[in-house]
Amino acid sequence: MLLLLFPSGAQAKSPDEELLFLKFKDVNVGASSAEAEQKQFLTTINFEKRRVTRAMLESIYENAYELYRGGDYDGANQLAATMLSIDSSFEDAGILKKATSQLSGLAERPTLSQRKYVEDRFAEGMSLYRQDRLVEAARSWDEMAKLAPYNLKAKYWLKRVEKELARYHVGRGEAAYEKGQLQEALDQWYSALTRDNKYPGLQRRIARAEDELQQQKSTRQMRIALADYKKGDWQKAMEGLRAAWEIDPANLRAKTYLGRIQDRQARKHLNEGNRFYNQRQYKSAIASWQEAEKMGYDPKAAAGLISRANRKIKQAAAKKEAEAKKEKEKQQDLEKEKQEKKAEAEKPAKAEKAGAVKEAPVIQASEMAGPKKEEAKVPQAPTEEQKRMAQEYYLKGLKFYHSQNFEAARSEWLKARSLDPANPDVEAGLRRVRQSMLGQ
Repeated sequence: MLLLLFPSGAQAKSPDEELLFLKFKDVNVGASSAEAEQKQFLTTINFEKRRVTRAMLESIYENAYELYRGGDYDGANQLAATMLSIDSSFEDAGILKKATSQLSGLAERPTLSQRKYVEDRFAEGMSLYRQDRLVEAARSWDEMAKLAPYNLKAKYWLKRVEKELARYHVGRGEAAYEKGQLQEALDQWYSALTRDNKYPGLQRRIARAEDELQQQKSTRQMRIALADYKKGDWQKAMEGLRAAWEIDPANLRAKTYLGRIQDRQARKHLNEGNRFYNQRQYKSAIASWQEAEKMGYDPKAAAGLISRANRKIKQAAAKKEAEAKKEKEKQQDLEKEKQEKKAEAEKPAKAEKAGAVKEAPVIQASEMAGPKKEEAKVPQAPTEEQKRMAQEYYLKGLKFYHSQNFEAARSEWLKARSLDPANPDVEAGLRRVRQSMLGQ
């Protein structure tokens, strides 16, 4: 590839030519942990690419200029065209291409032809200068100086016209400054600075205009931010005031307003956090206190509040866990009691099925038939005392029955029947207890 760029036997001067042709587009950027880092990486790559490209073009230009000095105008023209295809803004390559295009075919006496071409450029510049076309004159003499670096005449007139152009831009900048057009004034003065970087008082003018422009921009930004605050958009207002302060660090009003808004927002979040805390919404309280800290609230005080809320969260979690454990134990006890009652109720039936009812009472025929009637005697009615005692035995038996202690219930009701044989409740209870004990 390098051989194609240096025709007619011209050799490259840089020992690291291969590095100059590095294709950064083939570099794998990879996954970046942050978008900002990736952008910074790509910016660095592009900067390095431009640097390497410029170094490559300068190396090619040196070889092209040697070809030009040696009279190989076609070879120099080819290299100049190659450089312009890589970077069309490379002015030196454009000047060289223009010269070699006009000198093509005059390679027999290269020194004479080059001298004539340079003199023509000088004469062209003088003609333009006399017509007050200073920019064009400067361009002609600049071409002359680059093609003939040791031509003192070209350097003198180029320097002279550059100073005149600098004065011109300074004058236009002063006029714009008087009208309050600070950006236009700066543009003109920077143009003057590129023409004559030692122009008296120019840098002082630029510094003054930049300060005033910064103040204007900062004040404008501050007004917009305050308007946003009046609308209730305090977040946008803070961003605007912060931007105004960054534009002009001397804008103490922007800094003061920003501090006031932050204080108000800090108090708002602090009170909000306290309200959440009192409502036992501890996580919401922590979030509010963290926002208050971002707004400038004392970090140490915020840390104390957050620590207290975290303790409450742990205590609530421990209490909840203990209550859940207690409820679980309660349910287990209830289930156990239920199972025990079920087992107790199933005992008579199991005993009867197994043919080994151990304590099942023998129900006498007299009991089945009710109280035995005496043939000769007429039964006497129970006294009031007997009825009262029979009712007490009945109630005791009812309690035993409900607790599924059928044997005890039967015993109490038998006592009640012996005292008050005509009591229907007692007879009904005995029937129920018989059915329960026989599993019917």
